[in-house]
Amino acid sequence: MPLQVTMIIQDSERRAGWDTVALNQVPLSQAGSFSSAATFTIGTTEETLSFGDITPGRIVLFNLDGTNFVEWGFATGSRPGRLRPKVAATDPCGAPNSIDVASGTTIYIKADTASCEVKAVFYRL
Repeated sequence: MPLQVTMIIQDSERRAGWDTVALNQVPLSQAGSFSSAATFTIGTTEETLSFGDITPGRIVLFNLDGTNFVEWGFATGSRPGRLRPKVAATDPCGAPNSIDVASGTTIYIKADTASCEVKAVFYRL
């Protein structure tokens, strides 16, 4: 039986003016079982996270660091995405980034001022 993944997004103060129902849950039907998860130490020079010839799916990145942010993107030298650090010491991670990817996607990633641990979870959709 395929795994059902549900991403929950909340804006309790509705500052964005969006309908709370539209933001509440985004169900994703997975084509197979859970694929993989890995934790990487990301340094302050650009590195690549390559997943090879994968079936298109979704990657969720988590910054496990409590101080520094991590930049990511799809081209070398261009990293517009940002993984923010934990808000409080008791948080398991900073806010995750969910990315839809195609086969052969490479993610370019770099820590800001010090190395950070980043967890990547890949779901085959």
